[in-house]
Amino acid sequence: MNETSTVLLILGMHRSGTSAVAGVLARLGVRFGNDLMPAAPSNPKGFYEHNRIVLINHHLLTALGRAWNDPRPLPPVGWHQDSRLAAYREMLQELILAEFAQIPLWGIKDPRICRLLPLWIPLLQDMGIAIRIVHVTRHPDEVALSLLARDGLDTGIAHLLYIRHYLESVQESRNFSRVTVDFSTLLTQWKREMEKLVVGLGLNHVSITRNAANVTRFLDSKLRHHQVSHAPQQGPFRNLSIQIFEGMQEVCSSHLPTKIQQVSRQIDLLHQQHLLSVVRSLRSTGISHVPI
Repeated sequence: MNETSTVLLILGMHRSGTSAVAGVLARLGVRFGNDLMPAAPSNPKGFYEHNRIVLINHHLLTALGRAWNDPRPLPPVGWHQDSRLAAYREMLQELILAEFAQIPLWGIKDPRICRLLPLWIPLLQDMGIAIRIVHVTRHPDEVALSLLARDGLDTGIAHLLYIRHYLESVQESRNFSRVTVDFSTLLTQWKREMEKLVVGLGLNHVSITRNAANVTRFLDSKLRHHQVSHAPQQGPFRNLSIQIFEGMQEVCSSHLPTKIQQVSRQIDLLHQQHLLSVVRSLRSTGISHVPI
């Protein structure tokens, strides 16, 4: 790898605005590879997700008995060292070398990585790549509405997924430089959000001014298809997901923010209390082999 190679891991829940953030960063000079997922009606400006990385992450979750829309905890600590996953680690290493070996600043965006960081972080470290974390947040009600519209996903499951993604990504990234970018603020004050990112991650060679016109043309208020309703959604996980959303503004600290610590202590117990309803919802989405 390039001796000064740095990767930006764009982390956030599905439908949280990670594509918009990645699109802005791409226009500021961050490379995301040559095999990107094409735009779609649900994301007309593009996903900025590398097709092969997404596919490998999909297979990793499948090997762990999970899927992108399955909010159950991953296997116990140490799952990433399972010998059955060695082939996936090798594929990722080969892909990174082929796509990014000579690129000083590049990015990876796939919400699945929020839950797969225990495998991704040591892989990148072993390759001598500097890791910087970009957490992207959006109000959980908007995320839930977006997932309901796109995938028919139960809003309770969406809120629980939201909690899992941020709890796990914040916990696993605690030893790295990181910033939080708010999707809604990005659409109205993108320069402020990007300046916070550039300063917070020490990317002083990235020029916001020079590329401002390209970013302005890219960003569009229509990227925000769903907004918080006046009649808030209800459910056992909603209040906790909102606490996570509020706590994410504090993740520049190396410690878990207080609100996120509180949710971390509550979520597994609450999950067990509502396990039957969670299982029914999972089965309704096509995840049939869910043990009670």
